[in-house]
Amino acid sequence: MGIQVNRVRDGSLRVILPGGNTYKGGNARLDNRMKPVLNTVANAFAQSPYLRIKVVGHSDSQGDSVTNQTLSISRATAVVNYLIGRDVKSVLIELEGRGSIDPLMSNSTAQGRATNRRIELYLYEIR
Repeated sequence: MGIQVNRVRDGSLRVILPGGNTYKGGNARLDNRMKPVLNTVANAFAQSPYLRIKVVGHSDSQGDSVTNQTLSISRATAVVNYLIGRDVKSVLIELEGRGSIDPLMSNSTAQGRATNRRIELYLYEIR
């Protein structure tokens, strides 16, 4: 599925969900293939009362910046709504849309654009 997981400097766990597996092309509807991953994330909240999550949507640079920003927010919102539907309390979730401003690869190639269309989940604990 191309999911990447790594620990970042602040101690949070970053999960990168590739766009092609997370939502249908050109829209914000979640792909069913990603639901088991999101179910696992949701189940983690039942295990730890200190767990928090930040959901960050990204787009490629195709189209105008306003459309890309809106799409990145819509895609992150779809993930947030799914998690809330799985009993994750909304107060534990932060949402951000970055549009095309934070690419992982160059947007000059199809592969780079595909990589840049993604959702990042940052899981961390508050004590």
